Amino acid sequence: MAEREWLDLAGESPMLGWRLPIIRFAGSTGRPGAYLQAALHADEQPGVAVIHELAKLLRAAAAEGRLLRNVTLVPYANPIGLHQVVDGRHMGRFHLATGGNFNRAFPLPPVDQASSTPTPGDGASPPRPDQALKAALVKLAAGCDVILDLHCDKEAAIYAYCHAELWPGARDLAARLGAAAVLLWAGPEEGGAAFEEAVVIDRLPVMPARPFLAATIELRGQADVDPDLARADARNLYVLLADRGILRDPAIAPPPAWNGPAVRQDHVVNVAAPALGALLFDCPLGHRVAAGQRLARILAVPGDEAGEVAVLAPAAGLLLIRARDRLARPGETIATIITDRPAKCAVVGRTLSNR
Repeated sequence: MAEREWLDLAGESPMLGWRLPIIRFAGSTGRPGAYLQAALHADEQPGVAVIHELAKLLRAAAAEGRLLRNVTLVPYANPIGLHQVVDGRHMGRFHLATGGNFNRAFPLPPVDQASSTPTPGDGASPPRPDQALKAALVKLAAGCDVILDLHCDKEAAIYAYCHAELWPGARDLAARLGAAAVLLWAGPEEGGAAFEEAVVIDRLPVMPARPFLAATIELRGQADVDPDLARADARNLYVLLADRGILRDPAIAPPPAWNGPAVRQDHVVNVAAPALGALLFDCPLGHRVAAGQRLARILAVPGDEAGEVAVLAPAAGLLLIRARDRLARPGETIATIITDRPAKCAVVGRTLSNR
């Protein structure tokens, strides 16, 4: 059955502190199996709802003796960001005290492993609360063969990131989730010292005798906190865990075929707004667009048809992400396209999304 724990994170003063919620399910073999966390960017809630629904499925599997390996769930992976509210607006992506992205600057083994946690008496300063949180999350995931970090974007079709060496082995993840695309990365310039990189880097190369899966899943957009979507996504992740030998469920059918794009970042193009004004999209998420096709209009001079500014697709591909804010500002990204061919204006590094 499930055991709920609380991991206390000390603040910079005895008056401050946070609690990290942890839900553990013990499998019959007692071996580490899967680790899933949500809301590392604390203003991204779809993953919280998915973990809530997944816990129900795992609880039933454990009660029926079908859970084979241990599963750890962390529904709110960032209690620090959870409490960052400024003028009524939740600010959960960046640490307000330092300006750092909560999904960057994770301790990366082996270089940082020895120095990331000072030992008593070594004269080093204690880690900041955000650093201690990141070290704790990496430790919780250690030894698991399935590690999933649940995020969401602004407005998006469902997609995932994974290391290039884990592909095509991660095709079952894309198939079970019905992902519109998978974005492949390799190396620190693309990994960005995100949580995913921290848990992958010392597991490569992957041994065939012990398949390993680590991915960041973007569960659509920030507003997609919906009970039906949460139940469907939780069921899909439950089935993925069965595929990976974490649990047993004889009613599960083989995964469907998946033929979506799995590309490196030279296929990722951000589209910038050319003008200031209200933003009207013409193309739905997850649909293909042709080069030169109108993606949106910006009402630069409302009331004057000549004041509409067209935003055109710079290349053919898949419309993956759209801005949530409907006031476009010049130079700001309003859409992201996964292009059919490598693009000269492709994104460099982990800059395309809310990840």
